[in-house]
Amino acid sequence: VTLSVDGVVVGSVTASSTGEWSWTPPVKLPDGTHNFVASVTDTAGNPSRTGDFRLDIDTTRPGAADDVTANDNVGPVVGLIPQDGTTDDSTPTFEGSGEAGDVVIIKDNGEVIGSTVVGDDGRWSFTPETRLADGPHSVVIVIEDPAGNSSDPSAPINFDVDTSAVIVSLDYAIDNEGSLTGNLSSGTVTDDTTPTLVGRASPNSVVEVFDNGVSLGSVRTNAQGNWSFTPKTELPEGSHHFTAVATNTAGTVSAPTASFNLDIDTTAPGKPGEGGTGGDGIGNVWDDVGPIQGNVGNGERTDDNIPTLDGSGLQPGDIVTIIDNG
Repeated sequence: VTLSVDGVVVGSVTASSTGEWSWTPPVKLPDGTHNFVASVTDTAGNPSRTGDFRLDIDTTRPGAADDVTANDNVGPVVGLIPQDGTTDDSTPTFEGSGEAGDVVIIKDNGEVIGSTVVGDDGRWSFTPETRLADGPHSVVIVIEDPAGNSSDPSAPINFDVDTSAVIVSLDYAIDNEGSLTGNLSSGTVTDDTTPTLVGRASPNSVVEVFDNGVSLGSVRTNAQGNWSFTPKTELPEGSHHFTAVATNTAGTVSAPTASFNLDIDTTAPGKPGEGGTGGDGIGNVWDDVGPIQGNVGNGERTDDNIPTLDGSGLQPGDIVTIIDNG
C-alpha cells in the first residue's frame, strides 16, 4: 500500500496476512486540509486505487473567551451581575461569543456545571439546570473547537448567590435631648425631635426608614447587621409611626417592621398657678401633726416638719418638682 498526501508519495506499508494495514506520517503534517490517497499493488503486480480521504488538521487553540457576562433574571433587581456582586438568582444566565460550532464548557469553582455550542450567529448562552448553592462562586469558560483544542480559561466571574429571606427589626429609639434621655420603647413620649432609631437586618443591606408612610431616608447595616438612623430634619410634634424595610445586596426586599410609635412633645408645661394647663400651683399644705391640724394658709406656721403638698390641673404623667428656698 503506497500512501500519498496532497499528491506527494510519503511512504508505503505491507498489509498483514489478514489484509489489514495502518500507517502514521513520519513527520507532523501542517494545519490545513489534506487529501490522503492509498494505492494498492497486489503480489501479482496488479495496481488499484482507493478514493480520496480528506482530513482537516487543526492544532491551533481557540482564544480565551473575553466577553462573558452573568445575568440575573429573578427578583426586583435584574440584569448584569457585577464582578464580586451578589445575586438572588440561583440559575443566572451566562452569555458570550465564539466560533460557530465550538463547544463552550462552563466551570464553577473548578467543577464543570454544563456546556453548550456556539450558534451560527457566533453567540452562546447557558443557564444551569441545577441551582447554584448560596455562597461564593467563581465561573470560568473554556472553549473547545471541533478538533479538540481547548482554550485557556476565561477570566473568572466572581459573585455571591444569596436567596435567603431578608429580616429587619426596629428595636428601640434613643432620646438625646432634654433632661430625660436614654432608650425609648414603642408607645412612649419624647422631647427629641430627631430621635435615633436602632435595629438589625441582614449584613450590608440597605434599611429605609418611614414615618407615617413617608420615607425619611436610608442607612446601610454593618457587617454584623446592626443599623441606626437619625432623621436629618426635625420631626413635628405629634404622633409618629415608624417602620423600616431592608433590601439586601442581592436586591431582595424584606417585609416592613411592625410600627414603632413615638409621641413627640416639645411644648413646656405651663407654670403652676398661672392658669390654663399650669394648674393651681400648690393647692394645699396639709398639717397632720400636733393639736392643730388641717390646711396651712400661705404665710402661716406649722409644727409639721413633713407637711403634705398637693395641686391639680396639670397633664397626666407630668413630673412635678417641689422646690424649697431655691
